[in-house]
Amino acid sequence: MKKLLVSAMVACCMMVVIASAHAAQAGKSEAKPAKPAMSKFLIISPHTEEECLQTLDNVKAMGPNALSKWDFGCKDGDHTGYMIVMASSSEEALKNVPESVRDKAKAVKVHRFTAAELKSIHEKMKS
Repeated sequence: MKKLLVSAMVACCMMVVIASAHAAQAGKSEAKPAKPAMSKFLIISPHTEEECLQTLDNVKAMGPNALSKWDFGCKDGDHTGYMIVMASSSEEALKNVPESVRDKAKAVKVHRFTAAELKSIHEKMKS
């Protein structure tokens, strides 16, 4: 009886180990690829005074909240749209610009320096 009980327990333990290994392997094969790292971009999208109204209409047509994501200098004579966006690349960031003016736009990867980073840069400049 003891031998049967021990054999059954060993068999159960083996099944648990095998099932766990199989589940871990299945989880690895179904894992999604890592998302590309996101960076902050400043989009600068100029347009002419003549293109202004159409550009604003094109931005609005890109989605219900698209217009609210932009800041424009048009009322001050600077016919340029400015937007901060998180994207994986400058090309991806520029997809927020209407096609009609996208060729004039640029996306600049921006970084906010910390005091520690600035100190480190100064120390490297001294040596």
